[in-house]
Amino acid sequence: MRKGSTGLATWLLVLALACSASGCPSSYELDADVVLDGSVEPPPDGFVPPLEPPICMDDLDLLVVIDDTVDASAVQRRLAEALPDFVTSLVGADEPLFRSVHVGVVSPDLGTAGFEVGSCRTSRYGDDGLLDPLRTSGCLEAPPFVALRPDATDAPLGCLLDRGTDGCGWEQPLEAALKAVTSSESSLRFLDGTLGHADRNNAGFLRDGAMLAVIVASNEDDCSTRDPSALDPFSPRYPESLPTRCWLRDDALHPTRRYVDGLLEGRDPSDVAFLALGGLPRSAESMSPTDVLTRPEMQLRVNDVTPDRPQPACTDEEVEAYPARRLAFVTDGLARRGAPALLRSVCRPRYDEPLDELRTAIARRMSACR
Repeated sequence: MRKGSTGLATWLLVLALACSASGCPSSYELDADVVLDGSVEPPPDGFVPPLEPPICMDDLDLLVVIDDTVDASAVQRRLAEALPDFVTSLVGADEPLFRSVHVGVVSPDLGTAGFEVGSCRTSRYGDDGLLDPLRTSGCLEAPPFVALRPDATDAPLGCLLDRGTDGCGWEQPLEAALKAVTSSESSLRFLDGTLGHADRNNAGFLRDGAMLAVIVASNEDDCSTRDPSALDPFSPRYPESLPTRCWLRDDALHPTRRYVDGLLEGRDPSDVAFLALGGLPRSAESMSPTDVLTRPEMQLRVNDVTPDRPQPACTDEEVEAYPARRLAFVTDGLARRGAPALLRSVCRPRYDEPLDELRTAIARRMSACR
């Protein structure tokens, strides 16, 4: 959250002192020997990797979740600068990996369940995981997603990638991605029992037989909310200030296993690629996601300057990013299931290299198929 209540610093200081004296619960720090929510468990009993090479996919559906809050404007700009070349490398190179690529963008704004929340517009569902570009000047007729082929790689992505900076500071990128690509026939349900959009509002974006790639870029960690009352500033169940509930109250959020299972539902794991650009030190990028979570910078510690936020995991001249712990859990869970999954620092000045790594991972999967 961008805004918070005053007077919380004392409460958080007491919490920090108590943690240092007796040890924090798992909501605040990672015990490396404990699986917090199942997202990093090994494959289930009886799991046998496929012996035959996977069948090649001719098409790719690329979903991008871009933070649209004011403090993530540099994140949005950097991704918008790097993404066109990445997409062109997939479909417009001398030897393209795919015969076509669909590119769709959603925001992490899933509304406030109708509550008045800080600077958020009071909306029950927000942008709701819909592929719907901002209808600004020059983008009034923009399609919900862009389709590119080797002979047509110049389709404009600008209208999709410019999400503005008025989004809600309670970001739910994982839930937005899942709702965008989930079929209404799935057993998965969202706020108020609503259904996924893949075969309804977002119909046509996902194709049978296409590989799925998901990119999440945010300077905040995921706040995908299981309990809507957590968004009520006056909720008696959550005495903490609203901005701190995301990173202090795991019980208010969906377990991250939901997003590992949900993104893989009905798909071979090798056909789902994932890149999270989030808050972690650049020096930790070569580490596994589980090892990343043990780094001191990735622990949730009281921020002495802005006590409604944790200490940042990384900073640069334009970006201050907070520990992307939930994104790390999802990356780890997907990788353990066999999906090409990467976690990289959002504090990079450019995002070309992480996108190149994602392309390499996809190309490696394609070279192994038949």
